[in-house]
Amino acid sequence: MSFQDRLKFAHLRLFHEIDDERRIEEVIGRSEKQIARYTSGSDMPISVLLKIAEWSRVPLDWILENELKTINIYAIKRPTLPNEGGQVFPVNAEDFSFVPRYDVRASAGPGAIVAFDDINGSSQFVAFRTEWLHRIGINPRRAEALIAVGDSMEPTIRSGDLLLIDRSLNEFKDEGIYVIVLAGRVLVKRIQLRRDGSAVLRSDNTELYEDEVVPAHDLGDLRIEGRVMWFGRTI
Repeated sequence: MSFQDRLKFAHLRLFHEIDDERRIEEVIGRSEKQIARYTSGSDMPISVLLKIAEWSRVPLDWILENELKTINIYAIKRPTLPNEGGQVFPVNAEDFSFVPRYDVRASAGPGAIVAFDDINGSSQFVAFRTEWLHRIGINPRRAEALIAVGDSMEPTIRSGDLLLIDRSLNEFKDEGIYVIVLAGRVLVKRIQLRRDGSAVLRSDNTELYEDEVVPAHDLGDLRIEGRVMWFGRTI
């Protein structure tokens, strides 16, 4: 059963739960014709998918299953799922921030030859609870997700990890982990500032990677894009 088949089933259940097109448009925020286009293959905003799952009472993780690999839902535990006693746990899309996940790969290794200025938008999103983002110190409006590649930040960050960064934190404040752009390379490094005005880019994998020193006169070429606030990985 494909994702489209499961979505069509949820659509039918939606009519079973709400037998009124005007009411469906009111609660979903889309017309019946638009929902039908979604079930036929048009790109669907995840906020709409959450509402369809909620109001149809079809489990969101069943609709998604493993078909939508471009959508990852973090900090949501079994939304809209009835438990064994029949209770429904509603999901309010307004409780979530939909963080853009870019195809840019931030290198925890030699460096990816792509700059943030080259990003022309994103068709992928990762949903996080807004309250959780605030709790760990992330500005939801400036949050972005990238994929790490390379082994220079192991064992802390591994290749393939999803990085959640706050782009409002674009100045050096402490020796945390930052996403930076240097000479066209998008890098994930720790930064240490020296008294002479130079900066040290440090890897956690010190056995394989030496510190890289950026002289004071070259600091203009180093741009901090954001601080890594969280990372996730599959096992």
